[in-house]
Amino acid sequence: MKNFILTLFLISSSCLAQYVRLDFSLKNAQEQLISNAQVYILTQPANPQSFSPQATIYGSSTGSGTAVCGGSAGALTQPILTNGFGQACAYAPPGIYTIVYNSLYAGIQTFQDQTIESSSVTTDGTQYCLTADGAGESARRFTHICSDSTNNNLSIPGSVTANAATLGQVNTIYNANACSAASPPSWCSGSDIGAWANAAFTQCSGKCTVYIPAEVYSQSTTINFPVNNNGTAALWCDAGATLNYLGSSYAIAALGTTGNNTLANVSIHGGCKIVGTSSGLGGIHLRSLGGVNIQNLIVLNFTNGDGWFNEGANTVSCHSCYFNGNKNGIHNVGVIVSSVNYAANAVRFYGGAVASNSGWGAFEDGSQAGAVGNNENNLYNGVVFETNGTNANPSTSGNLFVQSCDVCNISNSYFEYGPTQTLTNQVLLGDNTHAVNDLTMFDNWYGSASSITNTINCVNCIRPTFQVNTEEGTPTNFFNAGALSQGIWFGPNVGFSATNYVTGTGSFMFFSKSGSLVSAKNTLDDGRGNTVIFGNASVGNGSKIVYRCTIAGNLPVGALTITSSNCGASTDSGLRIK
Repeated sequence: MKNFILTLFLISSSCLAQYVRLDFSLKNAQEQLISNAQVYILTQPANPQSFSPQATIYGSSTGSGTAVCGGSAGALTQPILTNGFGQACAYAPPGIYTIVYNSLYAGIQTFQDQTIESSSVTTDGTQYCLTADGAGESARRFTHICSDSTNNNLSIPGSVTANAATLGQVNTIYNANACSAASPPSWCSGSDIGAWANAAFTQCSGKCTVYIPAEVYSQSTTINFPVNNNGTAALWCDAGATLNYLGSSYAIAALGTTGNNTLANVSIHGGCKIVGTSSGLGGIHLRSLGGVNIQNLIVLNFTNGDGWFNEGANTVSCHSCYFNGNKNGIHNVGVIVSSVNYAANAVRFYGGAVASNSGWGAFEDGSQAGAVGNNENNLYNGVVFETNGTNANPSTSGNLFVQSCDVCNISNSYFEYGPTQTLTNQVLLGDNTHAVNDLTMFDNWYGSASSITNTINCVNCIRPTFQVNTEEGTPTNFFNAGALSQGIWFGPNVGFSATNYVTGTGSFMFFSKSGSLVSAKNTLDDGRGNTVIFGNASVGNGSKIVYRCTIAGNLPVGALTITSSNCGASTDSGLRIK
């Protein structure tokens, strides 16, 4: 059941509010908050399918002054969007409305006849007082809480009990931007949003949520996320917030040390944007800890660094994250901390996009594998990889480089290059030093221009599985099986628009294109009705000459045929068949 929450806050001030606040919240059936949902406030009678007619809504109770909801105190443009907590707000005149949600995850949700009542403030022209509607009686004043004759102060008769409050804090949520006020909270220190966030975490001993509201910030100080066993800290960075990181380190870091890395429960959400420069090392830095959940984060323009740099963190998930314009979009590698080995294991990316990074879109780095072990069981599911790499470094950049990772999975993802890109590989697996073991690539789509050499280059793959991958472009080779690769399980896949569907000398165990297992070892149905044999074959005496292709024609180099025109050039192998 989709949850809809409509809350009316009654606001009193030195002048009577013209508009009433509406607060919205949207969750799915699993009680997960849905961000970036569209919210429409319609006058009645309404047409929810066309989202009309739209009411005039405002960003403040008076329609002027300081904005409380949205980016303007005046009239707001519909739809308004829910933030990282699935929440939105606006102000509207009293009346009866239809409220409509539109979300990719929840579809269109319509709530008719929503009554927006006027603020419970009455005035006789000289004072403003809180009022309530009693049963069977007209509006009346209650508790005698009224403004004084200047309308600047409240007059409250009798004793008043108030709980202690901390400026810039509501319950366990600290507003880091409260430190920018002329009279900031006493816990504040530093002069930028990074330092203020760190001060808030220090104030709560790492057991609170630090909120960064919608605004554009200049940041020079790294936000150091507290890492503790069974941690309860969170960073809520609003979807309207932009952190322009000008420092020479990382914008946000969560660094474990020996003994405090188990179940750290690092939570970063809200959907804010981190924008770097060529001086920064990267956007997010994780190290030697367990338990990370990041949602809707956008990291841009760390041109000499990584959008995401993970040294040995495990049990990590990143949902709908976006990495663009960095050197490497995603970079996972092992690390040694205090003589303890940490590999980057169980790191999951769900959805999101990795685009226009000059190095690798994603890099599973094996440089520490000899010391700490291979990365293991990492997942890219539903990720868009697009136009990563640079023509200046065609063989050392691209969409995805899995140098070293055991039992990793790339599935339901999208890989594309345009016609101006001349890279060697869309996906590079292993190298002459590092093997990729038991990898699975399933149900991925590829659009490779003719200037791309290999869609998938399996340089050093041991027992990999490739199924239901579809190449709709025209690369030179759809699949290149390097000589170090062994036990490749391949099929059914589609890549027949490539010049060569399969090439290379690696060892195969294949499915045919129809999905039936080919019984002969090291054979492949090439999709053109021919059986290609990899490795050695023994054929008895016969009356027909068997040719071995030395130059590819209709058949690749190394294929055997009795029709010499199938090859670009052929040599009599000496074999005969009847």
